[in-house]
Amino acid sequence: MILRVFEDQVSLGQTAAKQAAAAIQGAIRERGLARVVAASAASQFAFLEALTATPGIDWGKVELFHLDEYIGLAMTHPASFCKFLQDRLIRKTGINKLFLLNGEEDPAVVIRRTNEEISKGPIDVSFVGEPDFKFNPIGARGMGEIGITGIAAAIANAVYHATGKRVRDLPITPDKLM
Repeated sequence: MILRVFEDQVSLGQTAAKQAAAAIQGAIRERGLARVVAASAASQFAFLEALTATPGIDWGKVELFHLDEYIGLAMTHPASFCKFLQDRLIRKTGINKLFLLNGEEDPAVVIRRTNEEISKGPIDVSFVGEPDFKFNPIGARGMGEIGITGIAAAIANAVYHATGKRVRDLPITPDKLM
């Protein structure tokens, strides 16, 4: 593992944005599209600012997924992760192939639809926040910290936090929450 330490969030964000931009551009060159999973947290501010200002990315060839959403929360609500991504990434880039988790829809439908879409190909880039070493030695927790992890883990965690029921087998269906 390579560990790099930065003086501040801005320099970290700029460096991460360069790496992400290169991965996105490489995927577009190789396969004609890039599949991206984005996080929504304060740790992403400098990174998303630098990434959206990076020239030469064909955002029309990017498919965007995101990590989690509050059940029952409108996508336009100020606390919505969808709104965070709309404001800080989507509107600035024009990404139009979106697979956002709608907190107002039936979670079973959202889970099924998202699992179907994310299973159609590899994830090229995952944007994640700062490491959290209280969970494990590499600081990863939840979905997206490792780019090959499926979005189902994030949805399962959201279901757990909303219902108190831990579901470990896919697909997550309402009968497993009873």
